[in-house]
Amino acid sequence: MFAKIAAGTIFLAALAFASPSLARGEFTSGNWEGSAFFDGRTFSHCAMLASYKTGWDVMFSIDADYVVNLGFQHDDLTLKKGDEADFVMQVDNSPKITRTFTALSRTMFATEFTDRKGWFQALQRGLYLKLDVGDHVESFSLAGTNAALDRLLKCVDTYG
Repeated sequence: MFAKIAAGTIFLAALAFASPSLARGEFTSGNWEGSAFFDGRTFSHCAMLASYKTGWDVMFSIDADYVVNLGFQHDDLTLKKGDEADFVMQVDNSPKITRTFTALSRTMFATEFTDRKGWFQALQRGLYLKLDVGDHVESFSLAGTNAALDRLLKCVDTYG
């Protein structure tokens, strides 16, 4: 899975809008693998990735200001970098929310959450995340995500 993390480093850097050159503090939590990223000696962000059997990768990134980015990647996508689209998300049976996602590459898109309450807490407590990608709804198990997000926050607390 670290090969996926290495391949996703460009994505994770784009999520945090930085160009980190060094990773430290690697961790594994369930299906999630993560690390702290630095640009030289300056902390950039902590990020983690989980790969799903469906070919999807789900990624979280948190910077020093605790801004959370949620991203998705699938090799079958054909996006145009910079394009934006609104997608509907739902955790379990909670109210649906619409978020604007930005294409970071041909195969990756992400959105930003500036509030760690509400939706972030729903992601921590939830069992499934549903993402309506237009022609169908993808469902992602959130099993183990609570512990992994705790590790991600501790990563930011430690290095940020």
